[in-house]
Formats: sequence, C-alpha cells, structure tokens
Amino acid sequence: MQQESVMPSLRAWVLFCVMVSVMSGVQASGVQASGVQAAPSALPSWSLAPVNAPPLDLADWQGHWVVVNFWATWCAPCIKELPALAAFARDNAARARVLGMNYQRIDDDKLLAFMAEHGVDFPVATWSPSQPQTPVGKIKAVPTTVVFDPEGRVVLRHLGELDQQQLEALLDVNSP
Repeated sequence: MQQESVMPSLRAWVLFCVMVSVMSGVQASGVQASGVQAAPSALPSWSLAPVNAPPLDLADWQGHWVVVNFWATWCAPCIKELPALAAFARDNAARARVLGMNYQRIDDDKLLAFMAEHGVDFPVATWSPSQPQTPVGKIKAVPTTVVFDPEGRVVLRHLGELDQQQLEALLDVNSP
C-alpha cells in the first residue's frame, strides 16, 4: 500500500522536472538555448577590425545565422573547439557566419601564428578582458558563444565548449 501512494508523487515530480527542462530550453543536443526573443530585432552594430580579414560590422551579417565565439590562446577548451568552429564555418558558409573574438591582450603577429597553427580561417578580432561588456552581452569567461538567428535574435548564449554537431543541430532546430 505504501508503494502505491509514493508512485503518484514520483510521477508528479518527474513530470515537473520534464516541464522545467522544456521551459528552460534544454535541447536533446546538449545545448541550452536562451530562448528566442518574441519580437524580431536587428543584429547589433559592432564595427570590428579582424586581424585576418577586412574591417566588418556585425550588423552587415543580418539575414545569416551569426556565431560569435569569445576565446583565448591560453584556454584549453577554447583551443579544443577552434577546429570545430572552423569546420562549421566552412560547411555552413551559405547560411552562417562565424566571428572569433580573441579575449585577451596579445600581439597581432602572435595571434595570427596561433590561428595558422590551429586552422582558424574565420574572421577573428580582439577584445580586451578589461571590457567585459560587449555589444553582444557581458562576457564572464571563455569560451562563450552567442548565436543569432537570421532576424538578429539571440537563440543561444553558451558558456563552455561547443562542437560542430551541436551548432548545426541548433540551426536545424530553430530554422523554419
């Protein structure tokens, strides 16, 4: 008899946990989405001078998926995810743009050498850790990735390493 009274409570608890997970945006791919904003918005205007590409403004990428990844050369998880970001950028060039933001003080020549050594061929600009507030939000640690949909809405703000499959699944799940 005792077991019968515990089962409804256990079922209710499991249902509650499932609902909390769904409402917080946890997806099967292991990527936690921050939730799509209700109203369309534009990508923030952010003029940058990548060390390996012509100057750009993030707002010019409106209409594409945009992945902004903050990383540093001393960060092991950052280094591990760089090849996946480069592969994602190449394999999804028709629908997505990747911008690397090196989040440390480093000489451009040293950064370019590091990028060549690790196969980083997407645009990379630098941002000083003394300025944690960026046009795409506050950066608390690296790696941090912010993903915008083609309308400019933030669909992911992720702290930690991501792989190519997680990024592609995010685009596929959030595409019409």
